[in-house]
Amino acid sequence: MFAIGQSTKKRPDGLTLVRMYDGSVLDMCELGVVGYQPMSSFPGPKSTPGHRPLVHFASDLFDTHPRYIQLRSLLLDLFGGSQIDAIHLAGVEHIICVSTAPAPPSLTSSASQPQTGVAPVELPVIHIRTYTTRLLASGVRIPRVELTPMGPSIDLVLRRHQEADSAVWALAMKRPKIKKKDVESGLGKKRKNIEVDEMGDMRGRVHVARQDLGKLQTRKMRGLKRARGENPDEEEA
Repeated sequence: MFAIGQSTKKRPDGLTLVRMYDGSVLDMCELGVVGYQPMSSFPGPKSTPGHRPLVHFASDLFDTHPRYIQLRSLLLDLFGGSQIDAIHLAGVEHIICVSTAPAPPSLTSSASQPQTGVAPVELPVIHIRTYTTRLLASGVRIPRVELTPMGPSIDLVLRRHQEADSAVWALAMKRPKIKKKDVESGLGKKRKNIEVDEMGDMRGRVHVARQDLGKLQTRKMRGLKRARGENPDEEEA
């Protein structure tokens, strides 16, 4: 998966999310950036680089409208990474909140199906906000979570898109049939430190004995040689 930024006179400030499968384009979505604030404009603490964020989608459109369902899938692949069953609350340092502007009744009405032919200009704007988390005492077992804007923040509008072919999508989502005991416990007692993940990939752990680096032959440099008569124990004044 990758992202492309491009700005033209007809479509300024464009951002395209592209997802690949088997060396070809699976699907993609073009977005227009209508608002942006960098991280430097938000004072306060920042999250540790490399930490996985908690991604929150605060709109029913991400579950009902095809365009927003596709965008949610792309953003989860971009930000979320692999899915996990449980998290440690203290390990969540920042949250990415994805919401939308108020939607017209034609998109939110439960009595009618979502209109896929609605022009992209009429679709609600998408707001992406990033917050740092702070756990505070609440008097109960579950702490109270306080959110502080961290940045960056970005406002997006939906433009052109390309849906994945149904047959190719089925191949991309296909998982190999693996026994549950092999996924959870590895490949048996005789093959220690070897496991198989949910995608069927074999993962092994290698243990290496501690190496003695004292006799390691290093490259000798002429500039590091001591001058003749120099006392190695003498400290500089």
